[in-house]
Amino acid sequence: MSALMVFSHVASSAERMVYRLAGLPVAVRAALDSTSDLADPMRAAFAARYWHPVGVAEWSELLGALALWPLALVLATAWFTSLNGAVIRRRHGKSVLAQV
Repeated sequence: MSALMVFSHVASSAERMVYRLAGLPVAVRAALDSTSDLADPMRAAFAARYWHPVGVAEWSELLGALALWPLALVLATAWFTSLNGAVIRRRHGKSVLAQV
């Protein structure tokens, strides 16, 4: 396999992992709140597909997302607070630490 094909495969797997991480809150909410399933069939369909992976690759993506979400949450909090913390502090008087 050429280096370009390997890179393409790794990039595709990484993209799917990001989507798994991003979809986790929606899937958890739909799984925990059965009344939302009736109100939003799209969320219910997404959650059903999210929690029933097909094949080894999808199972590894799901397990990877579940393992990586604490780190991703900390990094996203740090990133967005660094970008917006000062503006929010000026507009609303909320300290950066309180925002975190």
